[in-house]
Amino acid sequence: MKLRWTIGLLLLLTACGQSLSLHPPELSDAAFVRLSEELSERPGYFDTDNLISNESSYQHVIPSLRRLTRPGGAYLGVGPDQNFTYIANTRPSLALIVDVRRDNLLQHLYLKELFRRSENRWEYLGLMLGRPPPEDFRPPAGDAAVLCDTVRRWKPDRDFAVATFEDVWKSLLRTFPGLVSRDDRGTLLRIAWPFFEEGLDLKFRSFGRPPRSSYPTFEELLIAEDLDGVQNSYLASDTAYGFVRRLQLENRIVPVVGDLAGPSALRKIGRYLAEHGYTVSGFYTSNVEFYLFNSQTFERFVDNLRSLPVDDRSVLIRSYFSYWRHPHPETVPGFPVTSLLQSLPVFLDRQARNPDRDYLELIFSDFVPIASVR
Repeated sequence: MKLRWTIGLLLLLTACGQSLSLHPPELSDAAFVRLSEELSERPGYFDTDNLISNESSYQHVIPSLRRLTRPGGAYLGVGPDQNFTYIANTRPSLALIVDVRRDNLLQHLYLKELFRRSENRWEYLGLMLGRPPPEDFRPPAGDAAVLCDTVRRWKPDRDFAVATFEDVWKSLLRTFPGLVSRDDRGTLLRIAWPFFEEGLDLKFRSFGRPPRSSYPTFEELLIAEDLDGVQNSYLASDTAYGFVRRLQLENRIVPVVGDLAGPSALRKIGRYLAEHGYTVSGFYTSNVEFYLFNSQTFERFVDNLRSLPVDDRSVLIRSYFSYWRHPHPETVPGFPVTSLLQSLPVFLDRQARNPDRDYLELIFSDFVPIASVR
C-alpha cells in the first residue's frame, strides 16, 4: 500500500510538471569530508594571503543579485569570507568554495568551527579577533557598524585567542580527518593569528607586491554598503548571520581545492550538482579570469563552465580592478574596484559564437547594467 501511494505521488508530481528535489537535507561530517576530497584536485600557488577581500565595491551588486538569482540553488565562489555575504543574499541550498590554494580550504574550516561555537555574530567576531565579551554582555540590535564598534571596545586577550585556536585545532583534527593533518597546524596558525594581532584593521596582503593604500580594512568591508546605502554583510544582521550559520551547521558550505581552469574540480562539481538536482544560482569568480587570460587557460575555464547545470537566472559575479586606468561604465566614483554581474548562459553563448580575445573585451561585454535592475 505504501509503495503504491509513493508511486502515485511520483506520477502526480510528474503530471503536474514538478520535479522532485534530490538535495540531501544535510551532510554528515563524514560525507562533508568525502565530498570535499572527491571534488578537489591538486593545489596550486597564488601570491596573496587572501585572508580577507580587497574588493571595496563588493556590495554594490547585491540588490541586483537578489533580484536576478533564484533561491535554493547552488552557489560557487573563490576566496575568503566575502562569499558568506553573497551566500546570505542569494540563499542557496549548497555552497562550494573553490580555490586553487589549499590554505583557503583550511581557512574556511577554521571559520566553520567559529560558526559552530557562536550562536550569534557578536560571539563569532569576538572569537575570530580574540576579544571575549564582558560577562554581562547582551547582544544589542544593530548593523555591522554597531557590531564592529562594540567588539572594537572589547579588550584583546592573548590567552583567550590561544585557547580558541587550540580548541578549534583539536576539533578540526578530530572532526575532519583527511582534510586536516597535524602538519597543517603552523599554516592554520599563520591564517588565524593576524585576525588577533591586527583585528578590524587587518588588510589584504600580497607576496612580492607592495600593498595599496586603497585596500579596505576588515571593518570597512563589514560595514560596506550597496548603492542604496544598505549594509548587506553576513554580519550586518542576525538574519543574515543565522542563515550562513545554519548552512555551516548542516555542512552545506563545502571548501574545495581546485583551479577554475583545472582538469577536474569544476567538472566534478558539475556532475555532482546535476546528479543532486542543483542549478547554479551565483558564481563569484573575483578577477580570476584576468590571471587565466595571462596564463592562456581561459578557454579551459569556459569548457569547465559548460559542465555546470545553469538556467536563465544563473549569474557570474566579477571584480574588475581598473585603478582608474580603464574605467568601466559601472565604476562608482571613488572606488578602484568595480563589481559586475553577467548572465552565465549569455556568457557561455557568446563564448561559443565569438570568444573573447582578451580580458578587457570580457569585462566590457554583456555585463548587466546595475541601474537597470535596482
